[in-house]
Amino acid sequence: MNILFVTTYPLEYNTSANIRNIALIEGLLKLGHVVSTYSLYPEDARFFNKILSIGIKSRYWINKGDAIKSISTVQLSKWNAYVKKKAYYIYNLFSIYDRRKSFVKQINSKLFNEKFDVVISSSDMKSAHLYVEELFKQDSLIANKWIQYWGDPLSNDISVKRLLPDFLVEKEEQRIISKCDKAVYVSPFTADMIKNKYPQLADKIHFLPIPVVEADENRSGTSSTKLLGYLGDYDTANRNIHPLLEVIINNNFDFVIAGNSDVKIESNDKIRVYKRMPVDEIEKMQKEIDILICLCNKSGTQIPGKVYHYAATSKPVIVVLDGDRADDIAQFLSTFERYYLCNNRPDEILKCIKAAMNNYEAYSLPAVLKTENVAHAILAK
Repeated sequence: MNILFVTTYPLEYNTSANIRNIALIEGLLKLGHVVSTYSLYPEDARFFNKILSIGIKSRYWINKGDAIKSISTVQLSKWNAYVKKKAYYIYNLFSIYDRRKSFVKQINSKLFNEKFDVVISSSDMKSAHLYVEELFKQDSLIANKWIQYWGDPLSNDISVKRLLPDFLVEKEEQRIISKCDKAVYVSPFTADMIKNKYPQLADKIHFLPIPVVEADENRSGTSSTKLLGYLGDYDTANRNIHPLLEVIINNNFDFVIAGNSDVKIESNDKIRVYKRMPVDEIEKMQKEIDILICLCNKSGTQIPGKVYHYAATSKPVIVVLDGDRADDIAQFLSTFERYYLCNNRPDEILKCIKAAMNNYEAYSLPAVLKTENVAHAILAK
């Protein structure tokens, strides 16, 4: 098949959504499909990543030569970055989509000298779906099928704060899903929620786990000292890291943490603390860590992408469950027979850490998460 893969951010940008996007594209290529991409142009060269030489046929740009910087905080002074960030926050309070929806007016179907069997629009950012809607408005024959690939849902997204009435967001959510042939969500609980909200669209809505590129990593052996690691953001609004910290401190474990947060943690000889890091530095740190830890959100139906990504390593993965769907998430993740699962309580976390420290099994990636298997499923009728 000839496939057009549409995103808002360029694939070169280091986001969890792009890790998922690149993995899915790799799976499509493994199956022998031809893939081209369509996105905003990466204005800042430091985001370019050589791993994108994976066999993509063509890179189409929505706005090549225009300044994405005008709506980003890249390379701005601290004051200007602060103002931009606050302006973006206020904008989001009163908008259904992100500000990059403004680039819809630059969508140009005449840019393509080919037709596609399938076009896949992938969020986040969710305006990617508006880009594809505009493509079909301009040329209804540009593709035979439109698949929407959702990381977070448009409604009930815990990472987005709005002052808009829920019914307005849900009305738009229903409208945009109705335009596609298939809508795929990366959480089974989100897919079920959307089906229940819009039963007339239930046949279009599907769940698929996040595809994972197999990692070339080996266990570090049987060293008596194990390095624990949490690599991700931990704002108190979304995640509660305090029980984990209590266990780390009280048991004098070696621990590294890298991510943005409003929680202040001091580094010492046992705990190393970093802000969010570039993906290549994170990958180096991940190889150093012996036991990987994921924190689930305090609410919502989403499963952190790192839960899937870490399954590609040969290392133990501890998933700390939280929120009112903790039992459901535990039941789902237990089917992979891959994770140590515990509730977000110090006693349960400690029990999991001790079990992981005494386990020297080299894990392998579950077949259901392999890129080619997810890619096959997303194209299936």
